[in-house]
Amino acid sequence: MSRRPSVGRWRSPLNIRLDRLHTVFQTAFSWTDSHLWERSFGQTGFGIPDPEYGFDGPLDARKATLAQVLADTRRKTFRYLYHFGDAWEHSVKIERVGAASPHLTYPLILDAVGMRPPEDSGGPWGYAEKLEALGDTQHEYHEEALDSIPLSRQALAILGTTEHDADYSRHLFPSLRSVHRKRGLEAADQAASAIGC
Repeated sequence: MSRRPSVGRWRSPLNIRLDRLHTVFQTAFSWTDSHLWERSFGQTGFGIPDPEYGFDGPLDARKATLAQVLADTRRKTFRYLYHFGDAWEHSVKIERVGAASPHLTYPLILDAVGMRPPEDSGGPWGYAEKLEALGDTQHEYHEEALDSIPLSRQALAILGTTEHDADYSRHLFPSLRSVHRKRGLEAADQAASAIGC
């Protein structure tokens, strides 16, 4: 069975704060924002600093926009790490920056392929094991996988085949299509198109 990673393409306001971009990722994956995270541009990390740690942590993501960081670091790629224990690491590449359409509401998902891993599913390795068990009704952990990864019957049928990429986004990413505007996001003069996995 193919275990393709989740890959998404989206457009986001270039002036979005990094903490709000984190909220977009959380919403897209239907995660609960209950773990630490960091967005890294080279050696520069952004997150929500915790003064109780007593050491220098990431820079404050609430005080930086995507536009500022892209200009300051001169990078078109960054890493998003969520849940330091499970280590969900996403690589994001800015494909282009252009004028935002006044007829669209940002951020918006352009395309998505692959399955959204559920929160606390053991990171990429634990999730791969759950998918393997899910695809094999004789697997000793098949029932446990069914409980931890809720899927429709159509999605389960697709999962058992290798010809499923186009159907993944229709059956396994239904909530991604509704990720448009979160309260408090800025209007967009410019938008960044990005691809990430």
